Amino acid sequence: MPARVVTRVARPELPQDSFTQRLLAKRLNRLYEELYARSPNGDPPPALLNSLLKYFQEAAGTETAIEADRILKRVEPWETVFKQWQPTANAPVVTPPPPPVPATSPPVPTTPPPLPAPHAIPSGPRPMPRRTTAQEVKLADQLEQYDREFRRRTEGASGVSGLEWELWKFHERAAQELTADERGKLYTEMYAWKGKLEIHFQR
Repeated sequence: MPARVVTRVARPELPQDSFTQRLLAKRLNRLYEELYARSPNGDPPPALLNSLLKYFQEAAGTETAIEADRILKRVEPWETVFKQWQPTANAPVVTPPPPPVPATSPPVPTTPPPLPAPHAIPSGPRPMPRRTTAQEVKLADQLEQYDREFRRRTEGASGVSGLEWELWKFHERAAQELTADERGKLYTEMYAWKGKLEIHFQR
């Protein structure tokens, strides 16, 4: 029986503007590679993988060395738990301390989650995301990519007003001046939104 091929979960691109941001990116990428390398059959436990990906999402929203340093300090407890983990085929996984972001990773559903409830799309032009800083430009470009993906996947589909309304709200928030934590939370919600889009409109 052939071994199951595990597709690696994509990582967001991390900023490299300061020495601390580069240090954080290097550390997270190293832990990502080690997690897959140590996992049986290259399939990491969801508890470890999802918590590590949350640090990636937070790091993607950093703009300064101070913000990156705060995340570096929060990664240390995760790495301690990871080093103590003994990977075996059936061993339980100790969940590392989560980042201080209120959103938690839901369990993998056995059936696709329902689409968001229908919403009336606001009239008028869509809010334009800010493009004052490099991180704001990166966020705006990501939203434009999601706009194109939404149109490509849902063209002619019915019942997508909930997804479109959520996308509108992302634009509305990106048009404001956000802190790094707020931007990191927005990235997390955007990734979850993209997952719902891909599950329901696979093409």
